[in-house]
Amino acid sequence: MASNDSDRSADVRASVDAIYYRNAGSLAGARGISARARAAMYGLFVRELRPTAATTILDVGVSDEEGPETNMLEKQHPWPGKIVCAGLGDGRELRKSYPGLSYVRIDGSKGLPFDDKAFDVGWSNAVLEHVGGSEQRAAFLRELIRVSRSIFITVPNRWFPVEHHTGIPFLHWNSGLFRSLLRGTRLGHWADPANMDFLSRGMLLDEWPADTPVDVFYAGLHLGPFSSNLALVSKLSS
Repeated sequence: MASNDSDRSADVRASVDAIYYRNAGSLAGARGISARARAAMYGLFVRELRPTAATTILDVGVSDEEGPETNMLEKQHPWPGKIVCAGLGDGRELRKSYPGLSYVRIDGSKGLPFDDKAFDVGWSNAVLEHVGGSEQRAAFLRELIRVSRSIFITVPNRWFPVEHHTGIPFLHWNSGLFRSLLRGTRLGHWADPANMDFLSRGMLLDEWPADTPVDVFYAGLHLGPFSSNLALVSKLSS
C-alpha cells in the first residue's frame, strides 16, 4: 500500500511539473525559440561567473518532468558531478537522465537543508515567479544567498511580448485583465498569482535584499527591455 501511495505521489508531482511546459511549448516554433533563449542564458552564466571543473553549483527548483525545455543547467553544463539538484519531487527521472549529479528533496515551506556558503553558485531557472508573492520571493532569495557564494537566477521578463506559460501575446501586460479572462478556462491555473506572478526588472531590484550586490541583465532572446528573460547575477565573494 505504501508503495502504491508513493507511485501516485510521484505521478501527481510529474503532472504538476508538466503544466509549466504543456501550453506555450505546444505552439509552432516555440521550442526552437526557447532553446535559443536557454543557450543564451547559459552563455551569460559562463561569461559572468566563469565556472570551472571545480565550481560547485546548487540548482534549486529542478523539474521531475524531463523534456526538451526542462532542467536547462543539467542539459548544458559540462561537469554534472558538481551539480547538486534540489526539488520538490523524488528526483527519479532526473537522476536517470543525468548520471553523476546529486539530488536532494526539499520542502518548499522550509529553508534549504545546506550550510551557509556551502556552494560556489546558487542557480535557479524559471522558479522565482512560481513561489508565491513578494514575501515568499524574499524568503527564497535569502535562502539561496545564504547557502551560496554567487547567484545566478533567471525568470521570464513580464515585458516580453508573448507570455511564457500560455503563449498568449500582449494580454499579460495588463495583469488584471489577463487573470480575469483566463479564470475558469483551461488556462485558469495561470490566473492565480500563487501559481505565477509577472516579474519585471524594477520589481526584482525592489525585492532584492538591500545589503547584497546584484546586477539584473536582459537575457534570453535579446530585445532590450522586451527581452524574453531577466537574469539576476550576484558575485557575493568578489
